[in-house]
Amino acid sequence: SASVAITVSPVNDAPTIGTSVNVTTPEDTQVGINLTTNANDVDGGTGVGDAGISTYTVQTLPSATAGALFLSDGTTAVVAGSAITPAQAASLIFKPAANFSGGPINFTYITTDGDGADSNVATGAITVTPVNDTPTISVPGAQSVNEDTNLSITGTSVADIDSGTNDVTATLSVTSGTLTLAGTVGAGLAVSNDGTSTVTLVGTTAEINAAIATITYLGNANFHGTDTLQVTINDQGNAGADPGLTGGISNEQASALVGITVNQVNDPPIAAVFNATTPENTTVTVSLSATDPDGGTNTTTDAGLATITITALPPGSQGVLTFADGTTPVVAGTAITPAQAADLRFVPVTNFNGTVNFTFNATDTAGLDSASAAGTVIVSSTNTAPSLDTNTGFSVNEGQPVTLSNISLSVS
Repeated sequence: SASVAITVSPVNDAPTIGTSVNVTTPEDTQVGINLTTNANDVDGGTGVGDAGISTYTVQTLPSATAGALFLSDGTTAVVAGSAITPAQAASLIFKPAANFSGGPINFTYITTDGDGADSNVATGAITVTPVNDTPTISVPGAQSVNEDTNLSITGTSVADIDSGTNDVTATLSVTSGTLTLAGTVGAGLAVSNDGTSTVTLVGTTAEINAAIATITYLGNANFHGTDTLQVTINDQGNAGADPGLTGGISNEQASALVGITVNQVNDPPIAAVFNATTPENTTVTVSLSATDPDGGTNTTTDAGLATITITALPPGSQGVLTFADGTTPVVAGTAITPAQAADLRFVPVTNFNGTVNFTFNATDTAGLDSASAAGTVIVSSTNTAPSLDTNTGFSVNEGQPVTLSNISLSVS
């Protein structure tokens, strides 16, 4: 018998990539990518001139609108068609574009052995899952307005990058006044409590922004000091998993503040209407009063109530308005002190009865007059006893008749 020796010469086999890379990451969160997973060189580096897998090459990159691939330092971008080492390929980083979500985002890659043989082309896939983003608010700077005066506030807007055409909720509130929407309130916008201290709007961000383009603030009557406009937006959980940062467990919200300074303005005093009743032929006390809304607190211009002036007296045929002594008449148009005004007298003309009218106003220390106020005294009629007028008398002799003539009886 004889034997034949057969020699099988080594031939370099190209490396292969089995299951491709497939990763998932939340929106705005980078993720590591290992291209060496499932890559294999069947020679194991035993082929002639083949020391095993030598390099990896990303042939096509993920879409730039979706994000970018980087080396492990997170700053050096991977370049399509440029070979990288296995160590580098094992620690790539994918950074999604801001607020991007979607997928799969595909890229292709190969591996090459020491003999220059390329593997099959593998397709990697990246999925970016949506995350609910916190909405944002833009507000103007601090505002200032005079007491009891409307303030138009512009420059307020809300935004939510992932709500799209879905509804969000905005709330506007102050503590010492009211808010009224002066912008355009569209048909699709639901508004609650417009013209109160807290206004709620439900609609798209575009609808809300049209309505709050101008907000009218009015402080409470005579309020002065500091107030704050608070603007809040709640996205009602639009788009993706909620991170639970600023709202409830299923929504995100944001708030912003606008400081409002309400400057004090001198308010006119308020004269109080006066009414009294007195019987005929009886003097009555007339106590006139007024209040100053500032209470004398606006010390730069107004230290409180200064004078009261009778602007129109009753006719003399009805009686006389006097000071407390009951004899010194009050002069129309002449200012008197609040103490004097609180202790006047009205002396009716004898046997007069009826309604007596006069007017007066008050003036503060800054010279600001109140509106005119009315004073009324009702003099009621009383039953007056009759009187008998007698003549001067006459004489007659005893036992002699006398004739009486021109006799009259007067009753008053």
